[in-house]
Amino acid sequence: MTWTEFELETREDPVFYETFDLNGNGKMLANFSVLFCGWSLRNLSASTLATLDIYDGTDASGTSIFPVTLQSNESSREWFYPGGVLFKNGIYVNVTAQEVKGAVLFRRHPGQTRGYP
Repeated sequence: MTWTEFELETREDPVFYETFDLNGNGKMLANFSVLFCGWSLRNLSASTLATLDIYDGTDASGTSIFPVTLQSNESSREWFYPGGVLFKNGIYVNVTAQEVKGAVLFRRHPGQTRGYP
């Protein structure tokens, strides 16, 4: 028996990000299906707790998937790659208390034709 050596190259879609700086309000960050890969968040207050929700949807009527609480001056990073979490309807972030600055990270859902390249 003869073995042949070969290389197999696979293509991974890149991870995209959207940034935000919100103080008691919300923002739609994607309006298409994504594999949610993670976040990087920071509470800008030196004295007060900050809270936010990350929704599967384009507004606060979507499903809150990740409620996050940050102590004063706290930062948080979560990473769900390579699998990701399927957000079927988009990404909406709503900061309900204080000012939070950050980014969400995501990959385009396979077969998705709208949105990012």
